Amino acid sequence: MRKKHFPKNRLLVCLLSGLLFSVCLAGDLEQDKTGIIALIKSGQMESAAESVDKLLVDYSQSPDLPEALYWIARHFGWSNNYEEEKNVYQKLIQNWPDNYYSNKARLGCRRTEVLSLIVSQDYGQAGTALDKLITDFNEHPDLPDTLYWVAQRYGYAKKYEEEKSLYQQIIEEYPDSSVASRAKLGYPSAQVRSFIVSQNYDKAKEALNKLVADFNSQPDLPDMLYRLARGYEWQDRYKEANDIYQQIMTNYPDSSIAGKAKLDIQRAQIRSLIVLEDCNEVNVSLDKLIADFNGNPDLPEALYWIAQRYGYSGRFEEEKDLYQYIVTNYPDSSYADKAAVQLSLVLLRLGGTYYTQGLSKKQDGLDIEAVQCFKKALCVYEGIIQQFPSSAAVTQAKYFCGDCYILLGQSEKALPYFNDVLSKNSDGSYAEAIRLRKERCKSKNILGE
Repeated sequence: MRKKHFPKNRLLVCLLSGLLFSVCLAGDLEQDKTGIIALIKSGQMESAAESVDKLLVDYSQSPDLPEALYWIARHFGWSNNYEEEKNVYQKLIQNWPDNYYSNKARLGCRRTEVLSLIVSQDYGQAGTALDKLITDFNEHPDLPDTLYWVAQRYGYAKKYEEEKSLYQQIIEEYPDSSVASRAKLGYPSAQVRSFIVSQNYDKAKEALNKLVADFNSQPDLPDMLYRLARGYEWQDRYKEANDIYQQIMTNYPDSSIAGKAKLDIQRAQIRSLIVLEDCNEVNVSLDKLIADFNGNPDLPEALYWIAQRYGYSGRFEEEKDLYQYIVTNYPDSSYADKAAVQLSLVLLRLGGTYYTQGLSKKQDGLDIEAVQCFKKALCVYEGIIQQFPSSAAVTQAKYFCGDCYILLGQSEKALPYFNDVLSKNSDGSYAEAIRLRKERCKSKNILGE
C-alpha cells in the first residue's frame, strides 16, 4: 500500500490553528482571571468563588490555569478572605499535585491557617502553627514572603512585638530576599505605631522623624507613611495625620498613594469637625468631599469611616444616613456590604434610643410623648426587618416590634413577631422574655391565639 503524505501546507495550517487556539484560550483565561480578581476587590466574594468553579471547568486543559488559580487565591488572601484562599489552593493541589504552583499553594494553605488564627485572636495557637510552618517549609523560596505577610497581620492586630520579631528574622536570616528591604522599613514603622496606640505621641514623633531620615529613598516609604497617618487618624490625632498626608503629597506627588492622601486630608478634616461638634461645617465639608471626589473608587471607604466617626460620637441619625448613602450610591463597592451590616446595627441602636425614651416618658406620665417614641422605634425596627431580612439584627428587631405593639396597646399585632422569634430561636436569649409577655397578655385577655 502506498504511504499517504500529509501536505506540508495543510500541516502548517493545522499547526498555526492549534497555536492560535492556544493563544486565544490563554487570552480568555487571563480576561476571566482579571474579572474574578475585580469581583474580589469589590467585595463580591460569593460571585468570585462561583466564577472560580466555572474557570476550572472552562479551562481545565489550559496549562496556564494553575498559575491563574494561584494568583486568584492570593487576592482572596489580600482581601482577608482566608477560607476562600485556602479553598482555591486545595483545588489547585488536588488537580495538579506536581505543578510548580501547587508547591507554592501548599505553603499558602499553611499560611492561611496562621493568619486565620491571628484574626481570631488565638495568638498562642498562631505562634505554634507558625513555628511548625517554618520548620516544615524551611527551604521553601517563598518562606520570607510568608513571614512578611504574617508580620503584617500581627501589625493589624496591634501585636507589635510579634510583628517586629518576624521582621528581624527576615533581616537576619534572609537578607537577600525580595522582602528584606521592606522588613527593614517595617521594623521602625511598627515601633511608631506602637507608640501611637499607647498614646506616647512624643516618642512616636521622634521615631517617625528618624524613620523618614533613615529611609528617605526607600520606594515603600510613602505607603508606610500613609499607614502611620491612618494610625494617627484612628486615635483622633488629626493634626499629625494631616501633616503626614501633606508630606506624602508634597514629597511623593507621583506615588500611587498621593491621590489617596489628597482625599484623606478632607476625610480627616470632616472627622475632626465631628469631634468638635461643628455640625454646619461638617455638612458643608461632606458635600464638598462628595463633589470633589465623585467617581473616585476610594470615596465609599472615606464615607464609611466618616460614618463610623458619627457613631463613636453618638450621632446615630447621621451615621445611619451616610451608611444608607453608601449602600444606595455605591452598591458594587466592597464597602457597600460593610455599610449594610453597620446600617442594620445602627438602626438597632437608633430604635433602642426611641424605645428607651418612650419608657422614660411613660414612667413620667407623659403618655402622648411616650406613644410618639414607641411609634418611632417601631418604624425603625420594621425597617430593619424589611431592608435586611438576612441580618443577625432581625431577631432583636422582631422582639422589640412585639414589645412596642404591647406598649402601644395593640397586643394582637405583637403575636406574629413573638411567634416568629420563638420558631427560629426557641432557646434564644429572647425566648423567656417573650413567654412571660405572652402569659401576661393572656391573663389580661388582650392577646388571642
